[in-house]
Amino acid sequence: MAHWMEFQVQEEYAQAMRFYRHVVERGGRVILKEIRAPKTKWSSLLEVFEDALVHESEVTRRIHKIGEIAEEEGDRAAQSMLSWFYDERVEEEAQIGEIRDLLKMIGDNLAALLHIDAKLGARVPMSPPPAESTAPQRFLRAIKKRLKSLARFFRQQLRTYVTAS
Repeated sequence: MAHWMEFQVQEEYAQAMRFYRHVVERGGRVILKEIRAPKTKWSSLLEVFEDALVHESEVTRRIHKIGEIAEEEGDRAAQSMLSWFYDERVEEEAQIGEIRDLLKMIGDNLAALLHIDAKLGARVPMSPPPAESTAPQRFLRAIKKRLKSLARFFRQQLRTYVTAS
């Protein structure tokens, strides 16, 4: 699951860069504010994916709010950019919800957990973000640091399950 989460980090970064580039390309200025430190400890893998689903739902709500504002302002370029995100949000929530449901179903079954881990470990990385990215390094480090904590947790949990059996 750590492998899956590491690719998820790349995907989230690429999505953040879509917003960043959209604003910059239209002459806007991106002002980065402090991001609250993420949760770094969970009691189970199930809890990780339950929290992830809550987070993804909140992200979806915020993107829809941006879409409402774009519509009110008649900002067709933003509406066009956001249409990709609407589809992506459905996919993200469905994927994380499916993993959460599988984890609920298998409970403490180590063989099933290893099977899910192998399936998620087969995830193919997406292409890296364009080299011409002008994102501030501080922003990139903050995103990577926060999302890598989830990958570390998965590795830790898997070791715990494997050594416990």
